[in-house]
Amino acid sequence: MLMNLAHAIRTRRVLYGLSQVELAVLANVSLPTVQNIEASRANPSLETIKQLLGRLDLRLTLSPSEYDLDKLTRIGVPLMSLKNQKKIALSNKLILQEVVRAACFLQETREIHSREVEAFEAYLLALQIHYRLFTIKPAALKP
Repeated sequence: MLMNLAHAIRTRRVLYGLSQVELAVLANVSLPTVQNIEASRANPSLETIKQLLGRLDLRLTLSPSEYDLDKLTRIGVPLMSLKNQKKIALSNKLILQEVVRAACFLQETREIHSREVEAFEAYLLALQIHYRLFTIKPAALKP
């Protein structure tokens, strides 16, 4: 479980002046559940998390995790120049997995990383020309 979730629940509970017992009763969960979540020792169900967050006027949101675009350069994807970085040797399968992860990240953050998106689209186009069966098309990055 993420420490941030445990911290957020405890901080909001204290801010609202609730004891762990009171929060457990309000959220219809057991006291040990609240104690373990706040101590980051639990693996609560999504339903339990929703019950707790709902009582604390918090909500759970998902956002893309940061992706290390320099990693693409290190494995041979020319998005930017290598600045004293060692190249990473990966199998073709792992390179493809990294390319797909980067494509997802860039799709979701294209406004912030517009230069990298353009370089990545050029890379995908080059792959498509060189390997006619390559299936990820630059158009996949268009909104």
